[in-house]
Amino acid sequence: MHCLDFQISHVKVQEGVMMAKKETISIYDDEMFFNSYIELRSRPDNYNDLIEQPNILELIGDISGKKVLDIGCGFGTLTVALSKKNPMRVLGIDNSARMLEEAEKQNKPANVEYRLIDANDIDTISEKFDVVCSSLTFHYIKNISFLFQKIMNLMNENGRLIFSQEHPILTAGEMGVVVSDLSEGINIKNYSIDGERIVRWLGKDVKKYHRKLSTIINALEDNGFSITRVVEPIPTAEQIEQNKRMLTELHRPSYLMISAARRI
Repeated sequence: MHCLDFQISHVKVQEGVMMAKKETISIYDDEMFFNSYIELRSRPDNYNDLIEQPNILELIGDISGKKVLDIGCGFGTLTVALSKKNPMRVLGIDNSARMLEEAEKQNKPANVEYRLIDANDIDTISEKFDVVCSSLTFHYIKNISFLFQKIMNLMNENGRLIFSQEHPILTAGEMGVVVSDLSEGINIKNYSIDGERIVRWLGKDVKKYHRKLSTIINALEDNGFSITRVVEPIPTAEQIEQNKRMLTELHRPSYLMISAARRI
């Protein structure tokens, strides 16, 4: 659900969270950046709560009695929403100690556990899951195919993967998509060139990785997944009324959401 810097080493326990000493600090452990992000998410018209979270929860569907992994859980918004769907348990992982401390304070139902684990290090987890979810994290992963392979290895038979990420149309250029005039559509640059992008966000340079839609789909298929549904959320009239900027979603979606099943 947010930018991850992916550095992790020795494990320790702190304030009820499985923590880790890190060689570098997550960008979300920077106090100013963290506070800016929390302020952004607290706005009633933020995109996450208005359009991204409702759509990914609908795509996830029924998880009753299931063991669930939430990759890049941040301060636990999706994790808690998942916990209300009657799963056996939910494990939320993130590489930001500050985010997980916030999750422990605000979002800690009895069937939820948080651990400080980098998304690239999920192969250190010893248990298996029925459902793996991730909200707005995968566009920060350098090698998405390798991550899909690790997720596959964590899945029980008939396991499902459901994730959202910034839409490839949006990640293509370092300035994102330029919408100069809604009546004229959009301008996209470098869509066909996969790779690193540096974007200025909340006063910091943030590293992301752009991948064409075909790159993402093929990486899933190459690692044993069958895609069951693809969603590009479109805002309702009510959502546009709450946030007029969502008019741009009619010309280009901000989010790509994919549900995939483990092939047997």
